[in-house]
Amino acid sequence: MTTPSAVRYARRKVRIIANVRGHMRRPSSVPAERFWLFLALACWTITVAQVIDAMAYPDFVKRHHLILGVIAIFGLIACFAWARAWRFGRHAVLATAVVYLILYALRTYAFLFDPLLQQNSFVDTTKLVFRIVWSLATHYISGGRVIAGLSEIFYEWLMPLLQLTLVAALLWPLTAGSRGDAPRAARA
Repeated sequence: MTTPSAVRYARRKVRIIANVRGHMRRPSSVPAERFWLFLALACWTITVAQVIDAMAYPDFVKRHHLILGVIAIFGLIACFAWARAWRFGRHAVLATAVVYLILYALRTYAFLFDPLLQQNSFVDTTKLVFRIVWSLATHYISGGRVIAGLSEIFYEWLMPLLQLTLVAALLWPLTAGSRGDAPRAARA
C-alpha cells in the first residue's frame, strides 16, 4: 500500500542533466559546484558595489568602470542562471569570468605597464606595478580608510585571482582526464 506522501514523492519531477561525458546527475548535486557558484556570486556582488561606489565620484569614472559594471551585471545574471540550472548558466559564468580577465589584462597593461615599460625593463616594471598597488592600498589603510584599502586590494589582486581560479575550476571537467574515464588497467 502506498501512502499519499510516497505518491507525491514519486510524482515530483527531479530534473536530471548530463554533464560533458554523459554522466547523469542532479543539478548542483556536487558541493564543489555550489562553492564555485557562491564564490562567483560574491565576487560579482562586490564588484557591482565597487562600481556603484565609483559612480558616486563623476571625476573618477572612466570608460572601463562602465564596462566593468556591465560585465558585473552579466556575471550576476549568469550566477542566477547557473543557480537555476539553466542549460547555459555554467558557460555564462565562465564567459563573464574570461571577459573580466581580458578587461583586467588590457586595463593593467594600458594604465600601469605601458607607461612604466617605456623607462624600465619588464622585471622592474612588474616590481613597480606591485609596489604601486601595494603602496596605494597601505596609504588608504594607514589614513583610516580601511574599506577603501581592502577594496583596492580586492579590485587589483583578489578579484582577478578568484576569477582565474573560477575559470580553471569550470574548465577542469572539460579536460581529458578529469573524470578518470580510462579503466584502471589502462592507467597503470
